[in-house]
Amino acid sequence: MNTQSDANIDPAGWRDYLELCKPNVVALMILTSLIGMLLATDQMVPFDVLILGNLGIALSAGAAAAVNHIVDQHVDELMARTSNRPIARGRVTVRQAIFFATATGVSGLFILIIFINPLTAWLTLGSLVGYAFIYTMYLKRATPQNIVIGGLAGAAPPLLGWTAVTGEIHHNALLLVLIIFAWTPPHFWALAVHRKDEYAKADIPMLPVTHGEKYTKIHIFLYTLILLVVSVMPFLTGMLGWLYLVGALSLGIGFIFWSVIMLYSEGGDSGMKAAPPLLGWTAVTGEIHHNALLLVLIIFAWTPPHFWALAVHRKDEYAKADIPMLPVTHGEKYTKIHIFLYTLILLVVSVMPFLTGMLGWLYLVGALSLGIGFIFWSVIMLYSEGGDSGMKTFNYSIVYLISLFCIMLLDHYAITSSNPF
Repeated sequence: MNTQSDANIDPAGWRDYLELCKPNVVALMILTSLIGMLLATDQMVPFDVLILGNLGIALSAGAAAAVNHIVDQHVDELMARTSNRPIARGRVTVRQAIFFATATGVSGLFILIIFINPLTAWLTLGSLVGYAFIYTMYLKRATPQNIVIGGLAGAAPPLLGWTAVTGEIHHNALLLVLIIFAWTPPHFWALAVHRKDEYAKADIPMLPVTHGEKYTKIHIFLYTLILLVVSVMPFLTGMLGWLYLVGALSLGIGFIFWSVIMLYSEGGDSGMKAAPPLLGWTAVTGEIHHNALLLVLIIFAWTPPHFWALAVHRKDEYAKADIPMLPVTHGEKYTKIHIFLYTLILLVVSVMPFLTGMLGWLYLVGALSLGIGFIFWSVIMLYSEGGDSGMKTFNYSIVYLISLFCIMLLDHYAITSSNPF
């Protein structure tokens, strides 16, 4: 750790304290908490529960993350992924971090116990203790099964969201916990394969360090099979309908596909390719509606240019791994032309929710603007040399999809709420 005295350390900025909370991880936890809330009731979630419940859970999760920074400060110095963290670099002192974690955790639990309900507060406290102390201080360094056992704490947010609304533990909420619990090992082990040397240097007994890459990849594959089975349980129990089943099976098969690619690939880069998008849940009516299929069609048309742009940037790596991605088999120029053509197709597909009356003028303007932007980047890529333009197009494609769906929600609730999906 940075050994300069407290007096010589520059004052920490608000971004350093935000980083202590691991905002990306907390955002994911709040997303799953929100899903738990929405699935817990057929009505609208009360506004105070929606805001204060997620705020309390977020503050508690941020406190647990800050404790993780404190405990792992020496480990963070040794790993490229974490070496610039605030405590490891000396921007925040241990004393400051302890005070911040305590204040944040107490505030979160206070909000939950006063404004939500005691059950949610106690479960959140259990999750905080499980991650910050049991996992971080003991399990992480004690066993290669640290992720499996410690994953239970990270799987709690859907249950917390559910209990915040209902005040009780329901078997459907436990199903959501089980899905995240089964997802956690293959997700983190894929990262551990990629960061194997760093974990070994920091003396962290992650599975690829203690048992080797091949053993870990086999277990990632096995866990993706378990996850597929677990993920269809909400359909089998009648919690969700056919649309969810189709989505869960498609995403699960995709996860299995990437685990197989990883299993037969050499090197750690396959581990990063195997970390797929998070499994999402859709609250459905129990039927497959044509409007829902339009959303599927948009993502279907978006996927090729999104991944081909990345494939152009990573062409040499795919070739080395003997993965027949389009720029490997047909060349960059051919791929860039197809990316351009698909952005044209995507533009047409993206306006269909307006043409069918599903969404209104606000969505149309947004879809056209974003679509023209995607076409613009595909043209830039088409006439550029090298793979850097591919990465820019790939990054824009992410902004495109997130923005498009945000505009959908805004149009739906602000403009066309009288004509629901």
